Amino acid sequence: MTITVFSDSQGAISITKNECHHGRTKHTNVKYYFLRELIANKIMKLKHLGMDQMIADMLTKGLSKDVHQKHVLGLGIK
Repeated sequence: MTITVFSDSQGAISITKNECHHGRTKHTNVKYYFLRELIANKIMKLKHLGMDQMIADMLTKGLSKDVHQKHVLGLGIK
């Protein structure tokens, strides 16, 4: 069974896919190597989800009233 993890960070997804080491990623945290292993073993996959679809943003960002209300409804909160 493969677990899908959604992220709105294309950079983080790119780091897990690209094994090239660049100057900006040479001190990459160990967690990315662990994630690469999980992805290679098909235990987990990362999928991009745009900011307008990321419901968790209502807990971490200041949003407009309309977007906040959309995410509240998305969580099933009335």
